Amino acid sequence: MKITNLTTGQAYQLAPGTQLEIERPNLFFNDYGEQSYPVDLPDTDLNRALCGYPDLPANRRKPQTDIPAAISEGDYYMPCRQAVLGAKRKEKITTSFYMNEGSFLSRMQDVPLVDVFGDETVPGVSTVEEGIAWCWSLMADEDPHYGIFPAIVQLDGVRRALNAAVMMDEDGNLFEWGRRNPSTGLPEGIAYGFWNAFPRRETVDSRVVQLSPGYYITPFIRANYLLQRVFAYFGYTLQNSFFNETKPFDKMLFVNNTADALVNGTILVAHLVPDCYCNTLIDVFRRKFCCEFVPDETEHTVRIEFFKDILAATPSDDLTSCLVGYPEFNFQAPRQLKLSSDTSLSEGESFEGAGELKRKYPTAYINYLNGQFERIGYTSSDVVEVLSDGNIPYYAGEPDMEDYEVNVPDSQYCYGRDPSIGEDHTMAGSFPYIGDGRMLNSVLEGDFDPEESGGDLEAFESSEHKQDPMLSFTNPRSYYNTGTHTWATYSLLYNGAAGIYEKFWRDFDNLLRNALHQVTASLLLDNDRKRNLSSHKKTVLDGSEYLVNIIRYTLGGSQSPVDSDLFTILMQEPVSMALPHSEQFTRHGYTWKAHVDASASLTEEEWTAAGYTAQQEVTAQAIYPSPPTKAQYEAGGSYHIRTVYYSKVRYDDRGNPYWSYMKVTVSLIPDVVE
Repeated sequence: MKITNLTTGQAYQLAPGTQLEIERPNLFFNDYGEQSYPVDLPDTDLNRALCGYPDLPANRRKPQTDIPAAISEGDYYMPCRQAVLGAKRKEKITTSFYMNEGSFLSRMQDVPLVDVFGDETVPGVSTVEEGIAWCWSLMADEDPHYGIFPAIVQLDGVRRALNAAVMMDEDGNLFEWGRRNPSTGLPEGIAYGFWNAFPRRETVDSRVVQLSPGYYITPFIRANYLLQRVFAYFGYTLQNSFFNETKPFDKMLFVNNTADALVNGTILVAHLVPDCYCNTLIDVFRRKFCCEFVPDETEHTVRIEFFKDILAATPSDDLTSCLVGYPEFNFQAPRQLKLSSDTSLSEGESFEGAGELKRKYPTAYINYLNGQFERIGYTSSDVVEVLSDGNIPYYAGEPDMEDYEVNVPDSQYCYGRDPSIGEDHTMAGSFPYIGDGRMLNSVLEGDFDPEESGGDLEAFESSEHKQDPMLSFTNPRSYYNTGTHTWATYSLLYNGAAGIYEKFWRDFDNLLRNALHQVTASLLLDNDRKRNLSSHKKTVLDGSEYLVNIIRYTLGGSQSPVDSDLFTILMQEPVSMALPHSEQFTRHGYTWKAHVDASASLTEEEWTAAGYTAQQEVTAQAIYPSPPTKAQYEAGGSYHIRTVYYSKVRYDDRGNPYWSYMKVTVSLIPDVVE
């Protein structure tokens, strides 16, 4: 065996019989890549020099952890990265070697994502005006690197809109819907634009703050572009994959909460990316979409492979000829997947998973326009109750089954409305609420009126909150985009027929429930398999297919069989599978239709005689019965008959208010879901 320092081209001096013990784990089941166990090199002058003299107490340099090296033995050759772990003068230098995924992932481990971009700015933006115009152009959703949509952040206890798009006149004032040109009778001055493209004033902690144009406007970086830049930083080319070839993932974005990204006239790219390490960004994709990034250390390329595709593919090798003795089987109790994000912003009730929600609300369904969990109730008409935001974990919560937890190091937004402008002037619907905002480029100066603010001119600086990785799709409209979790065929939420579980994780969960028993096999691998055997593809042993858990082999010294770990993939009977969301959370079959049998206006005396208070608004309480059965539908008739009282303020022809009191008899009639 020969180990070469590629920086100098010199080979390390090895002790006789030196042997490397190497593990090649499957990253779908392990969090580390291929690497050797620590090994001791002799403390010779040459080895000390090649390792940077780690045994000198006066050496001020940090231990080297990224030494380019290569290991060769016969026709085995593997480029790798060497890390110095320790040293003792006149005795040893302890080191490890990282190959393939091990080298690839370990290099990213302690590198902040912002280091990839340094002081780089968005090209073509050198003034605030240019920045505003460029950001508005992103509303077309055609830029390959950036996109934009309105989002809500919280600054100093107040929710404010980023990228708020409104209808304005030529002076930047909100468009008045009733204003028309006297000569043509047509509306005047209609134009879409950013609310903060003009100077604005806002109140912060009772202080009136003058904002110059450009505040609360920030672009969002495309996920595929960010991945490409990260890999290029480490010397790799990311090959085309599902993410850049499939809608809507080809335009998927990472949102950011920087409220003053362009106020200095330029936009720092580092202010648009998540606050995390490069390996954390990779883990977001690995864990969210059940995929792996597979490097080629010779070609310096990276390809993306999905677990579901690997499971459906033909095995890559047959290891039967390498088997020594008989494999040992260790059986695993059935497990179930629990899939969640580090944090999920929520406006309503929280749940451990969709299974818990369904058990509490049997009639719940998923609104596939926004991913929210809802149920239908009935008063004198149908009413919709939102039970939860859609961003709860996937968890069936079945009893007598162990949990297999997968935590994605990202955050999920919920939906909210922009209260700072007014719903009459902003876009219809709700916007992503992404949590706390941050100011990175400015200190806002308070322009105070003593009577209004009660103080002198002071400086106000917003808190600098982190931005966790947070993914979003875009939904283009005629003049502006909106951010969304959901698409026609895919969703970034864990639940739902188009959700992360059903599209990317179901095959894995099926194996957890019915297979993945550990098999220990003693294998004597030849050099070609030591070099090329894939740890993430299926393999064959004695005529049965398996997935690799950890392949182990040795280099140097005396060659002997080494135990490797495999997983079974044969589904054992009776087969257990989680109920598909298309059956569990979709409105189908039979439903109720509210029917008003009688309606009567009540006088105030009759209203109070019925036990209610005069001039107080009363809303009838909804009921949420189970759906009708087939027998009830075929039999027809009315069910759940009850008397409902309600009151509200109405207005006469002159605009004068008056109270209206009503008593109605409501029944529910079986119907078919359309």
